[in-house]
Amino acid sequence: MNQEIPQIEKTNGEKVESKPSGGNRPLLIIFFTMALANILILAGSLYFNHEILHSLADVSNRNSSEFEQRRSQAQATAERLGAYESLQGLAAILLLTGMMVAGYVLALRVRRKEGEIKTAKWQARRFRRTLDQAAIITTTDLHGRITDANQAFEKISGFSRDEVIGKNHRIINSDYHPPSFWQNFWNTLKAGQVFQGEVCNRAKDGSIYWVETQVIPQKDSLGNVVEYIAIRHDITERKLAEEKTQHHRAVIDSIGQIQRSFLEGGSARETFDYLLSVLLRATGSEYGYIGEVFYSGDKPFLKTHAITDISWNEETKALLTAKEEYGLEFHNMDTLFGHVITNNEFVIANDPAQDERAGGIPPGHPPLNAYLGIPIRFGDELVGSIGVANREGGYDMALVDEIHPYLEACALVIHALRERRAIEKAHRMLEDAQASAKMGSYSFDVENNKITWSRQMYQVFDFDLDATGTAPSLTEIHSRVHPEDVAIYDKAFEVGMETGAFQVVEFRILRRNGQVAYIHSRAGATFSRNGKLLTLQGTCQDITDVREMEARLEQEKNRLIQAAKMATLGEMASGVAHEINNPLAIIRGFSDQLLALAGKGTLDIDKVTDSSEKIGNQVMRIKKIVDGLRTFARDGEGDRMKEVPANKVVEETLELCRTRFASHEVELRVKLAEHSPTLSCREVQISQVLLNLLSNAHDAVLDSGVPERWVEISCVDDGDTVEFRVRDSGPGVSTEHRYLIFQPFFTTKEVGAGSGLGLSISKGIAESHKGTLYYDGTSGQNAFVLSLPKDPTQVEKAAKTAA
Repeated sequence: MNQEIPQIEKTNGEKVESKPSGGNRPLLIIFFTMALANILILAGSLYFNHEILHSLADVSNRNSSEFEQRRSQAQATAERLGAYESLQGLAAILLLTGMMVAGYVLALRVRRKEGEIKTAKWQARRFRRTLDQAAIITTTDLHGRITDANQAFEKISGFSRDEVIGKNHRIINSDYHPPSFWQNFWNTLKAGQVFQGEVCNRAKDGSIYWVETQVIPQKDSLGNVVEYIAIRHDITERKLAEEKTQHHRAVIDSIGQIQRSFLEGGSARETFDYLLSVLLRATGSEYGYIGEVFYSGDKPFLKTHAITDISWNEETKALLTAKEEYGLEFHNMDTLFGHVITNNEFVIANDPAQDERAGGIPPGHPPLNAYLGIPIRFGDELVGSIGVANREGGYDMALVDEIHPYLEACALVIHALRERRAIEKAHRMLEDAQASAKMGSYSFDVENNKITWSRQMYQVFDFDLDATGTAPSLTEIHSRVHPEDVAIYDKAFEVGMETGAFQVVEFRILRRNGQVAYIHSRAGATFSRNGKLLTLQGTCQDITDVREMEARLEQEKNRLIQAAKMATLGEMASGVAHEINNPLAIIRGFSDQLLALAGKGTLDIDKVTDSSEKIGNQVMRIKKIVDGLRTFARDGEGDRMKEVPANKVVEETLELCRTRFASHEVELRVKLAEHSPTLSCREVQISQVLLNLLSNAHDAVLDSGVPERWVEISCVDDGDTVEFRVRDSGPGVSTEHRYLIFQPFFTTKEVGAGSGLGLSISKGIAESHKGTLYYDGTSGQNAFVLSLPKDPTQVEKAAKTAA
């Protein structure tokens, strides 16, 4: 049975079959045509012979006339037969000649074909040699028995050709692939298709190797598969590299996952235990540790976060157990791991016993055959150290390069641990500060309607700290708000939810015992990139103590103001007495005159009327002075703001001090506004400020000894404000005292001559009216200026709008 020419698999997957040549076809046609002509000529000859014999037979049975006729026919037939026989001879000659030509041509064709076959066999042998050098080739029968194998197969498998001939391919099966893989393999081949894939095999010495395999079914001329040719290429290095890369990727993914877990608050101990176990497997080491570098003064020491059990007796076992949670501390740097820390460099000691950097091993310590010490750096900072020991064959820097990802992971975790400690410390400090300030912080997750409170917030709002750390609900918090301040609280929350604007509000709450607490709240918001409100967050501070202290201070301030008033009145007592004595003397004079006239019985109605009017005027003068004293002495803190003419305030204040100025020969100059402006104020308090300024100016002029002694008070309408200015001819306030004169208890007078509270109280009164009190020493001026808004409520509204 002729065997079909093998199919050759092209690189692009197309199959090409060689077919029989069609060059002999014209020669065969000529040959068969000549043979057919010869047969026809022979048949004609036989036919004519039959006719002649038939004619001769009939002659003997017939009469002479017919005989002659038949004889003529027979003779004609014989002539035709002769012609056919001539043609038959010629055809035979031609047939023989054709056969000779065809044989010659066929011989040429055979020789040429033999040359082509010889060339094809040479090319096939050359291709096979080339293929043997580039690929691993085996031939297998239909039962999977190896029938041939090349040298490349012998080299990679470790089996000789003789060892595998007749053996099943299972001799190199590694058991790596599942049964389904081989089921698909045989199904593909039995279907007459080429199998392509990557196969893991096992060599004679047990080692694993990978081959990229192409198995090609070989068919006979009838299309039946008769054997399989397997062409393989060694891809072991590539597969090992892929497996190594996949392993590293899996480890890195695993490390990344545990890093994320740690950064999200996972256990430091579990994280470092895992990292150490990975390092031990990656380096093939028996012992190891991961530690962090700390400093005692300027001396470094190592504290372990993970360490293998290297205990060798009960004492060391107890030590490891006791320090398991917090780690061991090593302060002796005269060791291999100490050299890593003090020199910030790698230490490879494959013979530690003879290494001069080693400081010795404690008695009973497990054998130390090899050691690798690695500094852990975060950026340029040494943050820790890794040590592994007893790797078979020792350590080298190539191994360090392989485990580089693990080192980066350790550095990142140690750095994150330090940041966690710093955050925890800051958090503790914040809690302490919040506890001291009675301040808590909160965050409200708008989308999830979740509230997070700091510990101090529970104390601020008088809630018990839940064991689960769950903050009270919005409804529960709202129930604490003082009924009178609910509108303030609701408005602030509404604005926060609608706009997220930063807000500062103050409201009261009712504690469980019924006490009122004052809360100062500052709140802001965070937004997503598209402007969506995410959280409201801020602080709430219990300022009850502050408000109570402010109330006490206000009471004390009022007491001091009153005392200062009394002191001012005391200073002006002689002047006030003189102011009253003068009209009293006049009254006394007129009353004496009236008594004298009455005694004489000569009362003149006109004189009585005139004297009575003058007495009445002096009485009104005294009443005015007394009313002024009464008003000035009264506490005006509780007075409501009311509109008064500014000039009137000045004039009434001057009634209390004119005599004092005159008695000391100090000129009092008054410059009032042509049209008195009106301002909203507490008149008593403004009069107190002006009287204090006038009294200070009076004393300054007397004490300076200047020849020209005068004090000037003016009132000016300055648009939205009214400006009171008190000037004097004294030397003014020195530069070094200008920043001190408004501080409480500061005075330039002799001890006992002044309390040092007058200007401080006056400044407070000015500010309570939304005004200012300042000293103007520019351009030769020597004046104190009280500037007050005509309507303080407008100033307050403008300030709130700006805020």
